[in-house]
Amino acid sequence: MAFCIKCGKEIPEGAEFCPNCGTQIASTEKSEKNEYLGIGGTLILIGGILAIIFSFFSIIGATYMSYWGGMMGGWSRMPHMMGRWGMPMIFGDWILGLAIGAIISIILGILAIYVYGKIRAGEVRSGGTIAIVIGIIMLVTMNWLPGFVTLIGGILCYTSK
Repeated sequence: MAFCIKCGKEIPEGAEFCPNCGTQIASTEKSEKNEYLGIGGTLILIGGILAIIFSFFSIIGATYMSYWGGMMGGWSRMPHMMGRWGMPMIFGDWILGLAIGAIISIILGILAIYVYGKIRAGEVRSGGTIAIVIGIIMLVTMNWLPGFVTLIGGILCYTSK
C-alpha cells in the first residue's frame, strides 16, 4: 500500500498520479531491458569470431616465415642487414608485426564477442557504440573483413530502437 507524499492519501497500486491531488508518483519499478534479436548483434558476433580466426592465420604465417627465414643461410653473409634473431631487419620486423597484429586481433575479437553479450542483454545503444569503436580499430589495424562486419553491426545496433 502506497501513500501520496504531498497529501498523504492512499494511492491505488499501479497509479502514476495521486487521485486526490494529482501529484506524480515516483516509479519504483526498474525499466526492463528487452532482449535485442536484430541482425546487428549477429554481425558483431561474426566480426569477433572472424577476427580471432584471422589472427590464427597471422600466427601460423609468422611461425612459418620465421622457420623458413632462419633456414636460409644466404642471409648470414650480409652482416650489415642483420637484425633480430639473425634474420634481415625488414624480415624480422615483419614477423614481429604479424605477431603483434595477431594479438591485437584476438583482443578485439574477444571484445566484440563480449559486446554481443551486452547487446543480447538489452544494452543495445551502448553496445552499438562500443562495437563501432572496435570496428574502426579493426579497420585501422588492417582487419578489413572483421572490421567492416563489426562496424556495420555496431551501426545497426546503435540506430535501432
